[in-house]
Amino acid sequence: MAVTQQEIENRLWDAADELRVAMPEAQYSSVIFPLMFWKYLSDTWEHTHQTFLKENEDLDLSAEEADEVEYSNYQTFKIVFIFPGTVAETRASWSSILATVAQHGLGQRVRASLQAIESANPDKFSRLFGSMTWTSEAVLPGEVLASVMRTMNRVPKMHEGNMSHDVLGGAYEYLLKRFSDGSGTRAGQFFTPREVVELIIELLDPKNHESVYDPTCGSGGMLIDLVSS
Repeated sequence: MAVTQQEIENRLWDAADELRVAMPEAQYSSVIFPLMFWKYLSDTWEHTHQTFLKENEDLDLSAEEADEVEYSNYQTFKIVFIFPGTVAETRASWSSILATVAQHGLGQRVRASLQAIESANPDKFSRLFGSMTWTSEAVLPGEVLASVMRTMNRVPKMHEGNMSHDVLGGAYEYLLKRFSDGSGTRAGQFFTPREVVELIIELLDPKNHESVYDPTCGSGGMLIDLVSS
């Protein structure tokens, strides 16, 4: 079942609302955005992993050979294991950590997972998840983080086979506005409204091989729209 814009926006805001017992609304974005990106990357990796398994089920591959084939021909990024070689070893994916939300040390596992993804993909995801200070139990109690993750997990799988980049981008802009409103600042200070973006793109009318410079680039949404126009 494809994820609709309204559905993902509602579920993500429901997840953010779980934070109300632990922090002011102005701080929600520091938690929700990293979790949203992590879930999207994990769902995308797992969707591709299942495709790899299905298309190669008749091959007798060793674990090393399977990894080489999968990362050469299927995956575009890596989701590795955290705490390798220990009894706590698990993949740094959303679903793997979600299965452990009732166990002590959830924030530590989440932090280790996000750091592992950044380290394994430095050219793509360096500093993607921010400072991650919210993973500390003193900042965000484990039971609250667990509630946020369970609520966010009500969103159907977030991958290219189930949703477009436009849907994820739209949800990102929606949350930016909601978080800006909650912080008592105008949303326009954080992102350019979609109508203004469309007008600027129409006026610029970019051509192939032209360079575009955005001196106030934030999330890069306008540049993405310019590239796809």
